[in-house]
Amino acid sequence: MTFDLVLVDDHQVTRLGLKTLFERGGHRVVGEGGSVSEALAVCGSCRFDVLVLDLRLGEASGLDVVEGLAAPARVLVLTGLGGLEGAARRARSLGVLGFLKKDAPPERLLSAVVQVARGVEVVDEAVRDAWAASDPDALTPRELEVLQVVARGASNLEVAQRLGLKEGTVRIHLSNIFSKLGVRDRTEAVTAALKRGLVDL
Repeated sequence: MTFDLVLVDDHQVTRLGLKTLFERGGHRVVGEGGSVSEALAVCGSCRFDVLVLDLRLGEASGLDVVEGLAAPARVLVLTGLGGLEGAARRARSLGVLGFLKKDAPPERLLSAVVQVARGVEVVDEAVRDAWAASDPDALTPRELEVLQVVARGASNLEVAQRLGLKEGTVRIHLSNIFSKLGVRDRTEAVTAALKRGLVDL
């Protein structure tokens, strides 16, 4: 599947490398920028599926671009910096879906573009804890376990048996999951979790 991308990085050589990678992977680069103002102008003038954004644009933060967008966008942030916990929390609060290191393998970057375009979160292991901590509605590890088993078609009793829980405890976990995901039932919960990459089938 082909997606249209906007690339924003203050290093032209980096943009060229990313453009080559993504176009060889079958995607189209429909716009580029090297600063916050250029990024906002490009994003406002073309249609795109994913904004691939450097975390640092000179003295500014790439996340300033996200804050300045006129309309919501699916964003993949790339960075070569360390000490990323604070940036990860801010990115998550702004609705960013992807947050990866620039030294990720090429196939990982290509996969991330597809996942972000589809609305799935993609996060580097180095910032996963900070990313999760930034979301007050993040599911607990036990809730994720329950949801994973439910996603594979198990009843409450089967979930309880597989995880060594009481059936009533499973119902409590499911109630909390529904509330956090903003859904009404098991089907909606699984659908929402799949979109966010929380479970797999």
